[in-house]
Amino acid sequence: MMMDLPNDIVIKILAELNFHGYQKLRDAHPAFSAYLDQSPTLQYKFAAEVAGVIDNPHSAMTLSERIALLLDREAAWPDLHVDFVKEIHAPNDNLGRYILNSDILVFENMTHIALHHVTLPSVETDVPTWSTIQMDPSLTIVGKGFSVTENNLAAIITQREAPDYPNHRLTEIHFLQLSTGEPHPLAHSSVIVLERSLFPVSGRAEIADHIVAITTETEDGSGRFYVVDWKKSLTKLNVAISEGYDYCSSITFITPSMLVLPNNLNATLDICLIPTSENASTSMPVVLSLALPTLAEDFDISSFWCCAKPDLTPSGTPYSSRPFHASTAASIMVFRTAAISAIRGIYIGPTMLVHRSVLVDVCNTYIERAAREGLGCLRVDWEAWGPDVTRWLPTPNRPSIMNASDQRCSRTLFDAQGNEAQEITIFDFNPLHIPESSVGSQEVIEYEEQRKGVFICNTTTFLHDAAFKVPVKSRLPYIATTHYLTPDMQDYEWIIDEERLIGIKAGIFLFPNLVMFCLIVMSSTQHLSTDNGVQTEIKICHIGTSLNRNFAGPVTGRIRCESRSNIAVL
Repeated sequence: MMMDLPNDIVIKILAELNFHGYQKLRDAHPAFSAYLDQSPTLQYKFAAEVAGVIDNPHSAMTLSERIALLLDREAAWPDLHVDFVKEIHAPNDNLGRYILNSDILVFENMTHIALHHVTLPSVETDVPTWSTIQMDPSLTIVGKGFSVTENNLAAIITQREAPDYPNHRLTEIHFLQLSTGEPHPLAHSSVIVLERSLFPVSGRAEIADHIVAITTETEDGSGRFYVVDWKKSLTKLNVAISEGYDYCSSITFITPSMLVLPNNLNATLDICLIPTSENASTSMPVVLSLALPTLAEDFDISSFWCCAKPDLTPSGTPYSSRPFHASTAASIMVFRTAAISAIRGIYIGPTMLVHRSVLVDVCNTYIERAAREGLGCLRVDWEAWGPDVTRWLPTPNRPSIMNASDQRCSRTLFDAQGNEAQEITIFDFNPLHIPESSVGSQEVIEYEEQRKGVFICNTTTFLHDAAFKVPVKSRLPYIATTHYLTPDMQDYEWIIDEERLIGIKAGIFLFPNLVMFCLIVMSSTQHLSTDNGVQTEIKICHIGTSLNRNFAGPVTGRIRCESRSNIAVL
């Protein structure tokens, strides 16, 4: 029998099991629990698997410290226990758009010639310090992307007057070290020219290892899609975004060689493969289109936005001191839609969520089938790929903001006028956090004002929404926990990362309705609205149990959580 073997051999065998395999073995033979108690290595392995994190070998933390930190964080998230709160004041009064990447919060200066960034605290003794990347005054920042933990890279898209071409603008991308603002030493050339145009351009960039995917869009509605190897300064793709691919509002890596582009015009997720040739391609590399549910008559998708954090780090995280990072494969992808109809006008549609690894499996299945059967680019109907692996959340009847981190996403709801944040809901899509006993019957999901507290959904649902022709079936399990915001917290917009709640506010409310709409459906770069002379404030609420503060209870009184008796509670 296995238990007759030496302990170290048994532990090595157990280390080859996943958590479910270990559970089955332990249930059959309870004595195996002793081996887990004896082995910190096994404890960390299984705790990391349940939490959905990957170890970072670059961290100086000991194994016991990693275990304690991981268990503390996972115990704190369900009730939003907080181990410290820290307020950070902005370096000046001209902060504009911001983006959160890993532990770095980056603001664009409203002059569009500088970026200000700060590393968020992980322990209470951390002192947040602002740094600035100052661009040449002749340049205007029109887009950006970051690879913080993998490459210490800021990819900044700029425009300037084009020499020898009156009234034209030159669009370029700069590859800089985030920590210093200097040209990145690994880039063959720190600046690459993208295009020349008559009109102002907006851009966005996503980075995975040495590959940068870029989209640009000019005021006249035209656009281009680029793929660049930033280390070799090699353009691998340069193609016009033609009809059928207009207004792609976000691009997201799902593997280092595969991108998803939400296509609002065709109501599809278009899957692109990174060209392998070093010769620049001029044809759109779409190999698969996954259709959304059929739209109702007179409805179109006006915009389509994707968020998935953390970003891929295929070569590791050498610029991070964290002991572990969320698994990028397991992370949840959030697709938000805005529809438009002649009758209703612009209508903020429902939200679709899917695990990145599952979407990759779906894509590989159909791409391999198309290759075997010589079918070219497949268009796969929603019913064939989506219902069993996604979850559609209904449209709230009030303005809202969503962001995603790890296998969680947050939704902040505001009052009807968009003037005050009223509640935050944390959705947890980690399948190992969802009790198997919570399986229920089919139900119709509609937004309910009174739905508060903890709600476990581990069943098939049918979403009724005016934008879709028929009710939309979906099944991805989740737990949702809603927390009310007390008045002192309502001036903040709340988002999450792997270990924090982050609240941001300015002197006037951050998101009037028009800006709110742009934020939730147009871009993962989010907008701030400020007055001259008003300083932005940032409140960091670090998740942990060491001080036993509870945002969901009477200890601080800041956020109150209620549970209804007819809602399943963990």
